[in-house]
Amino acid sequence: QGQANTTALGEYVALAGMKRLSGKLKYHAMLLREKPKKYSLTFDSDLVGVGINLPEPLSKNAEQAWPLRLKWIPEGKNAVILNVDLDNKISVSLLHDGAARSAAYFQAAAVGVNQTPPLLHSGLNVDVRYPTVDIDLWNRIIDDFSMPFPKAPSARRQPLLPDLHEFRLQANYVQLQGVEMDHVIFTAKQPEPMQWRVDISSSQTAGTLFWREAQGKVAGNIEAKFDRLALGHNAENTNSVLDSSSPDNDISKVQDYFDMPAIDLKVDRFTLYGHELGSLSVQGVNQARGELWKLNKLNLVSPSSHIKGSGVWRLNGLDRGLTLDAQADISNLGDYFDQLGYKNILQQGSGTLSGQVVWHNLPWAYKKTDLRGRIEVDFKKGRFNNVGSRSARLLKLLSLQSVKRLAAFKFDPTSLLKDGFPFDNLRGTILVNKGIVTTDNYRVVGPLGTVVIGGNVDLSSEQLNLQAVVVPNLDVSGAAIAAGIAINPIVGIGAFLTQWLLQAPLAKAMTAQYHISGNWDDPKVKEVAHVQETEKAQPGQAEKPDLPLAAELQR
Repeated sequence: QGQANTTALGEYVALAGMKRLSGKLKYHAMLLREKPKKYSLTFDSDLVGVGINLPEPLSKNAEQAWPLRLKWIPEGKNAVILNVDLDNKISVSLLHDGAARSAAYFQAAAVGVNQTPPLLHSGLNVDVRYPTVDIDLWNRIIDDFSMPFPKAPSARRQPLLPDLHEFRLQANYVQLQGVEMDHVIFTAKQPEPMQWRVDISSSQTAGTLFWREAQGKVAGNIEAKFDRLALGHNAENTNSVLDSSSPDNDISKVQDYFDMPAIDLKVDRFTLYGHELGSLSVQGVNQARGELWKLNKLNLVSPSSHIKGSGVWRLNGLDRGLTLDAQADISNLGDYFDQLGYKNILQQGSGTLSGQVVWHNLPWAYKKTDLRGRIEVDFKKGRFNNVGSRSARLLKLLSLQSVKRLAAFKFDPTSLLKDGFPFDNLRGTILVNKGIVTTDNYRVVGPLGTVVIGGNVDLSSEQLNLQAVVVPNLDVSGAAIAAGIAINPIVGIGAFLTQWLLQAPLAKAMTAQYHISGNWDDPKVKEVAHVQETEKAQPGQAEKPDLPLAAELQR
C-alpha cells in the first residue's frame, strides 16, 4: 500500500490524455503468484485526492470518493486481461497479447457505462447508457488517449486502445457534429470488415447510414436513408442543454476541420431549425478533401412546393460556407407558409422564388449576418390575412391610412380589408448583404391598390427602415397603370408615377407616401411629404415630377 502521484503515472503511461488527471491517490495493491510464471495483480483506491478533468460521467473533483478496482489476470500463454470497475457504474476490460502484432497496446477492449459489454476478439466495443452525452467532446478525449507524449520511449509510442468495432449509446440527450438529439438510441457496427452501418433513432431523427472504410476514412459514397431528419433546434422554443448566449447561436459549432465525403441522402421528412420543409434528396461529391464539396443535386418537395438547386460548400479558408443556386416553384404560397410554421399569413398565391444565396461559416456557426444573396420574387393571385401576421399588419396599416382619404366621399375604408389584403401580383428583387435585406422595387399590386416599397430590414435586430408609396385603384386608368408596372418592371418608379398621376388626378390626390420604422412586431407608419405637383416643362423638354420617394427608391 502507498501513494501515487498522477504526474508520475502520466509519465509512465506516456499518453497525452493523462494530463487530465491531477493530485495524489492512496492505494492498496496485491501481487499474487497463481502458477509458475503466472501472476495476477489487484489494485484498489477510493480516488480521494484525485481530480479528473473529463466530460460526464467521468468528471470528478479531488474531494469525491469513487471506489476503483483494477485486476490484472493472465489469459492463455502470452495474454493478460485488465478489468477495471469504477464506482460500480463504469466497467472496462482490456486484452493485451504480447505475441500479437498490433498498432495498439491493447488488441481488444470493452467499455461500458451502466452496461457490461462483452470483450470481443479484437477492436473496441463501447456500450453507454447515460442521460447526457457529447460525442463530439468525447471524440477529442479519445484522441488525447491515443496520442503519446512527444518524449515518450519509442516502445510506448503506440495508441493505447484499438480501433472502434462496435458502439451502442442510449441517452436522453446527445450532441453529434453539432446536431442535437433527445431520447436517442444510436448503434454503429461493422457487419463486414471495413464496412460500417449506423442506425439512429431519436425524437428528431430516425435513419440508417452505410459506408466503406479505407485507411481510417470513408471510401466512396455514404448512403443514407432517413424516415425523419431534424437539423438545428427551433430558436424560438428551445430547451437545449447547450449555452446559447447569442441569439444567432442556435446551432452548436462543429469541429473546425470538416471533411465531407460523397453523399447520397434521402429524407422523407426533413426539418431545419424547427421548420418542416418536406422530403429531401441530396447528391454531392468531395472535390478536394477538406477543401471543397460540390452539391450536384438538391430536391426538396412538399405538397405545395418544389425546390431544386445545386451549389458548392467550401470547407476551409476565409470564405468557407455554402453557396446555393436554387429555384422554388410554389403552387400554394399560403399552404407553404403554414407548413413552415408561419400560420395565417397568406391564402393561396402561386409563383416562383429564384436566386443565389451565400451563407458563410455554415454549419460552423448560424449567424444571420453571414448571409448574402439575391432573390427574385414573382407571385400571383393571393391574399394577405388580417389576423395579426407581421406582413398583413404592415399592409393593413398602409392601406387604412391611404384609403381613409376617401372618407369625404362617405366611404368606409375598413370594409375593403375585412378579409385581408388581396393581390394580383407580388414582385420584386431582394438583396441580402451581411444580414441586411434591401429592395428598391418590391411591389404588391391588387384590386385595392398598389403598394411599392423600398429600403432595408435588419434580420438580426428585426428593425425596419422602409419607404412606401400607396396608390389606391380608383379608376380605370389607375388600375391599368398598376397592372402595367407588374407587366413591365423595367419602367422606373418615377416614370410610373409620372405617367399615372398625369392621367389620374383623382388618384393623385389619394396617393400617399410613408416612412416605416420600428420592428416587425410593432411597425411605425408615418406619412411624409405628398407627391409634389409636376413642374411645367420648358419648350422641348419632357415634364419631370418632383418625386423624392422615387429618387430614393431608385438610389
